[in-house]
Amino acid sequence: MVNTDKTICRMIASMLAGYGVKDVVISPGSRNTPLVMAICRNPVLRTRQIVDERTAAFIALGMASGCNRPVALVCTSGSAVLNFAPAVAEAYYRKTPLIVISADRPRAWIDQDDSQTIRQHGVLGGITQASCAVDDVTEDVGFQNRVLNDVLATALHGRRGPVHINVHLSAPLSDVTESGDNNDFSRVIEYIEAPQVISTAQSRRFAEYLHGRKILVVGGFMPPDARLNKALGELAALPQVAVVVEALANVHAAGAYNSPSAILSGLTPMERSDLAPDVVLSFGGALVNTQLKEFLRGAAGSETWCIGRNETTVDCFRTLSRRVEIEPAGFFHRLAGAMAFLNRKNGSTCGYSEKWRKATASAMASSADFMSATPWSDLAVVSHILQRIPHNANLQLGNGMSVRNALLHDLGAFHRVDSNRGVSGIDGCVGTAVGAASMYNGLTYAIVGDMSATYDMGALAYAAMAPGLRLIVVNNGGGGIFHFVGTTRNLPEKDMMVNSPAPPLRQLAEAYGLRYFSAGDFGSLAAAMNSMADRSPTPAVLEVFTDGESSAGIMRSYLSRNNLTNE
Repeated sequence: MVNTDKTICRMIASMLAGYGVKDVVISPGSRNTPLVMAICRNPVLRTRQIVDERTAAFIALGMASGCNRPVALVCTSGSAVLNFAPAVAEAYYRKTPLIVISADRPRAWIDQDDSQTIRQHGVLGGITQASCAVDDVTEDVGFQNRVLNDVLATALHGRRGPVHINVHLSAPLSDVTESGDNNDFSRVIEYIEAPQVISTAQSRRFAEYLHGRKILVVGGFMPPDARLNKALGELAALPQVAVVVEALANVHAAGAYNSPSAILSGLTPMERSDLAPDVVLSFGGALVNTQLKEFLRGAAGSETWCIGRNETTVDCFRTLSRRVEIEPAGFFHRLAGAMAFLNRKNGSTCGYSEKWRKATASAMASSADFMSATPWSDLAVVSHILQRIPHNANLQLGNGMSVRNALLHDLGAFHRVDSNRGVSGIDGCVGTAVGAASMYNGLTYAIVGDMSATYDMGALAYAAMAPGLRLIVVNNGGGGIFHFVGTTRNLPEKDMMVNSPAPPLRQLAEAYGLRYFSAGDFGSLAAAMNSMADRSPTPAVLEVFTDGESSAGIMRSYLSRNNLTNE
């Protein structure tokens, strides 16, 4: 079919149809030509032309309220979109889904005295549920598809209402292509609003869809949840399911694997390929693990369901097909029961769980062999520290290399593991540990780098409020992660990133009445850890000295121990 050559316009037309839009009201212009072409050539969409934008918007409002489904509005660039405002305001307070689509000039021409240009993006911000800006030059069509899904889902779910899509379009505007199919890049991410507990019928529908498929449950950071642990244990017992979580998910379910980086880096490419899932069920916050993210993004033909209460469409693995808005614990419990019922009824010959069990055993054995032979370094230090922390302690991990080194180990035995991974900054790691330790009657061990400690030295002034705090600072000369990542490790300017003033930890500890220990070898480290494990009411600081550059090399060797390149 001959259509506009603007991919973004074909995508918008296809997605309007996918989200149930049947009627589009168009106000004519020049800049919106490719949008008009794409919409008029979509067989699902009916169009009406109304010259005056104010009238057009009110007519669209009446249509949307009369048919109880979304109606789209299209206009050209400049002041045209402002004339939609009265009707959009009415739609906002009537909770009526209008999809406002405004054509715009390229971003480079805004505020440059070009004709028919104003600051259109966000111009209806106070009276729309959501807005986005897309364009015809961004090559990442998956990103633009996800953004459009996010906005369109917002119009139709929760508090329904109008949304605004601003489309930057460059000349020429009327060129066509033979390959312009109305279904180009038209992925519609299904949005499922579930109550507190999904129904038996709905859980069975999900189970029927998943039956016979390889299911990988993946979890990122979240607080401990006993109900979730039980539900994940039920899922992990199924032969077609593997549960792989980071330790920051605080999952203590039988059969769950919490060291994905150690597992995946210990496998050959062929072994990793054999573990690729058909469906990923994702829950929790952002993942630290690059290996796991790349593994899932490279799983050809897979799809992802995002389970949890989210404000936005999270498509981390670029394969999102369903967004299920429900608390994970209840969803997984009901799903596990329905899947187990189908297995008993129809049988299941899927050996996916067993494949993960064997791969994990092999990879963790190679990890243990590597760790046992590792010389003094950040990796060896963190390994020895974790072996000497009481399992009833809480663990706080700093960002950079601290969290990466720690997550290579099985941390499932610890009471709780946390890190500031919402934004993943180094600021506030010590302060967060002080606050967390003040709320726990047992010991709280915090492992941070020297740059993080330097950044947050002021928090030590308040350490006395947390008697159970045991702060461990790995002093590798500042910014160990910059020695590790390929972006910076070979730069001539690397010293601008890794050289930082050494934190005066001994002096600060003495000034604030804290106990201070230091270590530069395995013997002194073991002695310091033994001393810190007591129940003294005085917080303690342990400074461990390592070399950042050699430590980074050892970490790279660990992650490539099966000839894989991982950062």
